[in-house]
Amino acid sequence: MFGAFVAPAGGALRARPPRALETRRRCPTDRRGALSPSPRCMAAASPPPPSGASPGGDANPSESESLAAFRASLTASAAAEAAAEAAAAAESLDGYKLRDLLVERYGKSYDVTIRVSPWISGKSILSVNIMWHYQEQVSFPMSELEYLEHLEAISAYLNKWGAAGKFVRYVRATKERPRVAKAVAVPIEDIAPEHLKEWL
Repeated sequence: MFGAFVAPAGGALRARPPRALETRRRCPTDRRGALSPSPRCMAAASPPPPSGASPGGDANPSESESLAAFRASLTASAAAEAAAEAAAAAESLDGYKLRDLLVERYGKSYDVTIRVSPWISGKSILSVNIMWHYQEQVSFPMSELEYLEHLEAISAYLNKWGAAGKFVRYVRATKERPRVAKAVAVPIEDIAPEHLKEWL
């Protein structure tokens, strides 16, 4: 494109030559037409910096810092969400995990029941009881599949109450073992009243 039109002293309009043409007029060239490598000529031949950029060619420092902070915030948020999901998965139970816990702790696949008992103060106490009957017994009333389905239902309640992790820690820490007519009662505290009503 041609340069802008300017008016000389005489009043007649003439076109201002493009920047590249002005540069060639001011700076000598070699036989091949290359500009002189002097700093003045190289600076004249360089295109102007884009709008919003600093003279050194870097982006606006405040914008760069804001973008870096935003990316760091997204990364931290994703990491926190992943950690929360991992913690929730580690605190949850299913039928297989519950059976593995019992076998690991006691060496047998004991039956598990849920019971609500009245307390002296009138407040009902809910506990998950590890009974003395176990699936390996010939007289056990459930098949292996029925037993796993039963443990799956118990696990679902523990997950619903947010008590799966506490149950696991209690079983691993207690010195009690199921004995004939004596179950290991794992108390489940802070249960909402509507959940207790299901077992009354």
